[in-house]
Formats: sequence, structure tokens, C-alpha cells
Amino acid sequence: MINEWNFKLFNDKTPEFPLRFMTLKYNKNGGVISLYPFEYSLKVLNGEASFSDLFKKLKANLGNMPSASEILQNLKDDLK
Repeated sequence: MINEWNFKLFNDKTPEFPLRFMTLKYNKNGGVISLYPFEYSLKVLNGEASFSDLFKKLKANLGNMPSASEILQNLKDDLK
């Protein structure tokens, strides 16, 4: 994901959950997706998910991800 889509790897010193100490983040004009590789790996080991499915979902949807300004505009429109 780092090489394919330019995700950035971050280390969280005070994670909300134990397996979220490492985060992969993708930023598109202020709209951010966070993935937790160790938490997702546990789902894979438990048979609840697969890395292939995650890769396919990301490939299909990253191009449709809204920017932060689009999200804010949608929120403003919903409040009207």
C-alpha cells in the first residue's frame, strides 16, 4: 500500500486500542483513510477478512474518495 498508493506509516504512542499502535494513512486533499495493519492481520488470521479483499476494495474506491472540502460542503448541504 505504501508503494502502490503512497500510504504513510505512523506509530501511535498512545493508541486507542492495543493493535492500533501502527497506522497506515492515505491523504487525498485533506480526506484521510486510516488502516491498522496489525488489527487487520488479526482479522485475516481469524478468517474474517483477507488481504486480497482489502487490496481490491482500496483499488476500487480510492479514486472515488472525496476531499475534505467536498465532505464539508456535503455536511453544510445536509444541515440546510
